[in-house]
Amino acid sequence: MSANVCLDVVAFALACLLFAAFRTKRRTGLESYRCYYITLLSLIVYIFLEGLTALYVLMPSTTQRMSPVVVYGANASYLFIELLFMTLFTRYLLAMAESSSRRISKGKMMLVYWPLLPFLAIVTAAAVKGGGLRIGLYEMRREPLTLYSLYLFTAYYMILTVWTGIRHHAAREKLAVIHVAVANFIIMMGFSAQQGIQGVRFAPFVASLCMTDMLFTVLKPEEVYDASDTMRREYLLRFTAEDYGLGKSFAVFLIWVHDFNVVRESLGRQEADFLMKQVADFAFYLREGCTVFREDKDVLAVRIHDVDRKEAERLKREIEQRFESIWRLSMAESMLSADVMLLLCPEDVPDMDSFRRLLKNYDSLTLATYASASVESLLGEDKEEQMLEAVKRGLRDKSFEVFYQPIYSTKEKRISAAEALIRLFDPEYGFVPPEDMIKLAEREGYILEIGEIVLRKVCSFYMDNHLDEKGIDYIEVNLSAVQCAKNRLAEEFLGIMREYGLDTAHINFEITETSAMISDNSAVDNINCFEKHGVSLSLDDYGTGYSNISYLYNIPFAIVKMDRSILWSSEKNKKAEVVLKNAYSMAKRLHIHVVQEGVETEEQIKKLLELQCDYFQGYYFSKPVKEEDFLRYIENFELPEILKDASGK
Repeated sequence: MSANVCLDVVAFALACLLFAAFRTKRRTGLESYRCYYITLLSLIVYIFLEGLTALYVLMPSTTQRMSPVVVYGANASYLFIELLFMTLFTRYLLAMAESSSRRISKGKMMLVYWPLLPFLAIVTAAAVKGGGLRIGLYEMRREPLTLYSLYLFTAYYMILTVWTGIRHHAAREKLAVIHVAVANFIIMMGFSAQQGIQGVRFAPFVASLCMTDMLFTVLKPEEVYDASDTMRREYLLRFTAEDYGLGKSFAVFLIWVHDFNVVRESLGRQEADFLMKQVADFAFYLREGCTVFREDKDVLAVRIHDVDRKEAERLKREIEQRFESIWRLSMAESMLSADVMLLLCPEDVPDMDSFRRLLKNYDSLTLATYASASVESLLGEDKEEQMLEAVKRGLRDKSFEVFYQPIYSTKEKRISAAEALIRLFDPEYGFVPPEDMIKLAEREGYILEIGEIVLRKVCSFYMDNHLDEKGIDYIEVNLSAVQCAKNRLAEEFLGIMREYGLDTAHINFEITETSAMISDNSAVDNINCFEKHGVSLSLDDYGTGYSNISYLYNIPFAIVKMDRSILWSSEKNKKAEVVLKNAYSMAKRLHIHVVQEGVETEEQIKKLLELQCDYFQGYYFSKPVKEEDFLRYIENFELPEILKDASGK
């Protein structure tokens, strides 16, 4: 019997740990998560009662002094909670088989819960049959009527879950289906075996192990929740689509926390996510039935059902007032600023397509444009969709152009290179902003095709116009993170260069810090392949975001391109000037050439000459221009007076 107590203690501890780990996950709108939470609570109660009865059996003198009513209550409670756990576990498996977030239908609920009432009657009948209420603490569960009814209902639940699993097997991945089937079999067999083998009780321990397996292999909270413990954006879209489909009315509050980036850059990503978790904790308790989602890195979406405009406006004011007081971070306290937008659906946003379009336009807002933004304006034309169509037309019609921005060499005292920049002018959309176009192309999967177009145009332009004879040593071509991670990209690009007869020394690939952060094997292989075949690499936009000097000695960069922001900041900020000088000094000691972007004034040139900058790029020399304009520029280039006497080391 002492072994039974030990098993109960271990099972109880494991169930409590699961409860602690799953505590905040109860907030989800997923029916499977709600059912898991309730099932876990019933398991904890079941194990607790199991442990109490085991202790009472170990102390027979105590049980002898117990009143018949207490004995009956202990028997009935234990047996009922045992069946209740199997009932709730079955309900959980049924909910998990459904792919939607809606609650189980009333018909299925009846199929799950109907055995509870007859079983309660059976337990009472067993007590009466055993001599009124005077029956031993464990004797009731040995009564044939009770024992065989438990076998019957256990078999019923197993058949019900197997039938449901067969019907909905396509809604879950194969591995999850296997885990569910195994857990169902083990739990049901465990309870059946415990009834047949008197004196040995292992069912609670087995149930705890199966519930642990369900949490980490089937529910997988890490795929539903992000680092701030809020549901990911895809679930906001899923639940909202279901609400529109069912004709439900609901409100969505978009909370844009302006200080997220400040906290992230000053204290780190973990602290910034902790901040969003605090905001989410507050939002969850705004009203019963709230669900909270991470719509964007600095935006939370709070969804509430059945709320009128007056109540919604009151809740909006409550959120805004909360941001007038202090928020607690893990290491400090801080005041935060935020904006709140209220969406009443379907009153303000009539359908799911409109909701998606509004979120896209909302995500493109800046602090400057938020003041003039409204639900009506965000529901206007989907600029991003129009831009995507323009990109598709550009690929179909081969209307992409490559512009070239000259790069001046302080050593050679001439234009010795250029950066190739993609441009698209669509007859319907007009000029497509390059930064927006690249982000969209990366997300939608067109960047690989665009990258090949750029390289082919650069190779053709260089060879057709004999740029090496005109003093152009190399052309810089940008590589995105998506391109870097493509398997065998380097071999494909080297093949294109060979196709045009272009020497690899005439191409320099610019890699941003975001791309350099990728530890994917394909990215590493591509970089090593480029280096092996004599293609030089440059680190682009150095000095922005989380500049990491480890890139400079771990990746074979020949050039570092200093971002314009660090140069411009140094003109007004003494600390930024110190950072600029140290960056140049470090690059020189590492024998890495420096290209300074954003050069626009003679004062900047004087400063850069003192820092022994190798290359200048910026509007002081030329903006990005078309091929024919670039050829004219290098042919007619005249050295500015300020550079005529420069030593250019």
